[in-house]
Amino acid sequence: PDPQTALHADTFHPTVKAWLFLTDVAADGGPFTYVPGSHRLTPERLAWERHMSLAAVGSHDREIRQGSFRIDPGELPALGLPEPRVFAVPANTLIVADTFGFHARGPAAGRSVRVEIWAYGRRSPFAPWSAFDFWSGAALARRSLLSWQLGDFMERAGIKPHRWRARTGISAFDPA
Repeated sequence: PDPQTALHADTFHPTVKAWLFLTDVAADGGPFTYVPGSHRLTPERLAWERHMSLAAVGSHDREIRQGSFRIDPGELPALGLPEPRVFAVPANTLIVADTFGFHARGPAAGRSVRVEIWAYGRRSPFAPWSAFDFWSGAALARRSLLSWQLGDFMERAGIKPHRWRARTGISAFDPA
């Protein structure tokens, strides 16, 4: 199953992600889904985060063990949260969200195409300063290249398959 279709928070602190949708996204075509207000650290949310962090080590779900906690929609009322909102959007729509809030890729009724440009910003919550992040700018570009090269090396060595694939000679708009 696709782990992105379950409501989840990416981290335990505020972060930002943005999606520029280049194609229309229908309500039954895997739309962005967000729980309004779930980005706020309320006493109920703090208690939920604590409970999840203590239970994470024994979870069968790799995403939860790595800190991306999943939440069942039935748990939302106990946190004082409303139902998730589905964002069926036309092409050329930009959505920016704090992904400490609960979000997901909605289900698709069948095969669908969702072409988007995706970006994120996530600073270390443990850095004692808020500016001059070492991984900003040129250092980040080098880190990204090294990360791709390391993934390619690990796959060639038979250690672990690479999660991402470079695609050339094909457009995101070409039929599958």
